[in-house]
Amino acid sequence: MSRDPELKKKEREGEYLNMFAFIVSLLFQSTGFIYQDSHADALIRGAMQASYELRIADSRAGAKELEELYPDHPAGFTLTAETYWGGGQVDSGNPFIATA
Repeated sequence: MSRDPELKKKEREGEYLNMFAFIVSLLFQSTGFIYQDSHADALIRGAMQASYELRIADSRAGAKELEELYPDHPAGFTLTAETYWGGGQVDSGNPFIATA
């Protein structure tokens, strides 16, 4: 089954346009990857370790600082959400946690 050559050409042009848009978006990315920032990396690792050790307040403090430093990046918000799971592990009998 042969496809229309004009349709193939338009599909290729669309793929090239998508690739170009992706490359341009990488060039204009304002914050870069936050793990390249040693302070952000330390905050992420510290918050994750504190969460693992169920030190919820410490984990939330690190996550909050990440949220303030990088408000457009999901890392701090994801780590904050993780603390609620950790809080449920610490206080599993809390009725608020069970209904949240």
